[in-house]
Amino acid sequence: MAVIQISRIQQRRGQKLTTGIPQLSSAELAWAVDTQELFIGNGTISEGSPYVGNTRILTEHSNVFENAVYTFMENNPDITLSKQRKLLPKLDEYVSVFDYIVKDSNDNIHWAETFESAVNDLCALSHQYRKVIMIPAGTYTFLRHWSLRSGVILRGETQTNTILDMGDFTINANESSDVKLQNFTVTGNGTVLNLTGLTDSSISDIVIKGTYTTTTPANWNTPAVTWTNLNNGHKVYNVKIHDCQFEAVNTAILVTQLEAFETDIRIDNCVFSNCYRGVYVDGIVDQTNNWVISNSTFTSIYNSAIVFTHGKNTVIRDSSFYRCGNGFGDISNPTAVIILFGDIDNNLVIDCVSDRRGATARVVTLATDEVSEVMNTNNGNFIDYVSIEMITDNTSSTAFATVSTANDYTVIEYDVVIGDYLRSGKLEVTLGDLNIDPTEIQLVDNYSYSTKVYDPSGPDLTQQLEFDVVATPTLNSVVLTYINGSGHSGQLVYRVSIGSVH
Repeated sequence: MAVIQISRIQQRRGQKLTTGIPQLSSAELAWAVDTQELFIGNGTISEGSPYVGNTRILTEHSNVFENAVYTFMENNPDITLSKQRKLLPKLDEYVSVFDYIVKDSNDNIHWAETFESAVNDLCALSHQYRKVIMIPAGTYTFLRHWSLRSGVILRGETQTNTILDMGDFTINANESSDVKLQNFTVTGNGTVLNLTGLTDSSISDIVIKGTYTTTTPANWNTPAVTWTNLNNGHKVYNVKIHDCQFEAVNTAILVTQLEAFETDIRIDNCVFSNCYRGVYVDGIVDQTNNWVISNSTFTSIYNSAIVFTHGKNTVIRDSSFYRCGNGFGDISNPTAVIILFGDIDNNLVIDCVSDRRGATARVVTLATDEVSEVMNTNNGNFIDYVSIEMITDNTSSTAFATVSTANDYTVIEYDVVIGDYLRSGKLEVTLGDLNIDPTEIQLVDNYSYSTKVYDPSGPDLTQQLEFDVVATPTLNSVVLTYINGSGHSGQLVYRVSIGSVH
């Protein structure tokens, strides 16, 4: 611009909060001593000023965002309804853990102090300023334990690349409630989450990785996630763990129940892999669990996948168990029960899948020592079918399945195809105390069959199939056999449901 006139620079100073800012003359400067702000007079309209007033000059003390405005997609002609608003509230809608960085005198970041500062500042009892605390992608190494607080929401930017490296340290629930942990990875050498006292909370899309190897470690009972249940403020209730992964940990979840009361835990759509144990609840007599484990997968679990030493009303449904309870050895030689209940009291296994019974290398004989998939369930059924190629033999029995004597009854649903004939039925095996009377066993075969429509006079080959059962209590097994006297080979497909009533 052209310089029209060089005038003497005029200055004023005073306290803005006491006297305010007067109307300044054209190009006159004024310094607010108390607020550390600098103003200049706009000048008159006759001089060319668009309006009379004062303009604040930006300095190091200015808040550049105080009067800045924002409109969503302002320059996009397709967006026409978004409204202009102040930029500062827009920025305050989200908070990052980086907004609470705590450093020492050497400029090193202390992540435990940083996370706790964010949690404590944003989660006052009233939750007035409750925000989602975003964790940007990166690795955060912790050098001490740290605690959560009621109302906190921690959410990683990405599940894979947002990593909380806990080492030998633990995140403690600190008897909090309404906590949400979402979308990040936690690594550690032992217990990374202690949920004692946590209520009305959820853990979702979290990956927990440990250092467990395929040999039994000395600290096999060190859990990745743990809590202790007591009535006096330590009661964990209404907690949901869903869409999470537990990888290479000793015991994924360990619960110690010290008093009998009702709990309510939901584990859904989780993956447990390469662990010594999956879920272990060290219960107490008269405990009501009300746990539901659903839509989850347990793969390569050295010992039992799920154990409840005491308690009732536990439901495990729509879950899959692969290479569980065989010490990472040959699946055809299992060594541990996959699902173990200490009490027979409304503990159910519904529509689950196991690869144990259908292991291709498994050979069933009268000497098979059966380790049950489930023990002490009122009713447990597996929807996976096992297929057997039946041989022809008019006199000898051929073993095709075993069930454990630990179960009071077994129901085997089967389909047999021989030639053009189909036979469908249920084998119901019930056991007494075989240690007292080895003959105290019953087999009932309820079936229906179809006859060739085009040759109704021909014999139904499936009617010449006979089933039998042999108990070997010293081996803890009941062996089911067949005699196929039809003179034709065929196929037997079956699935198993088991249960206990005592």
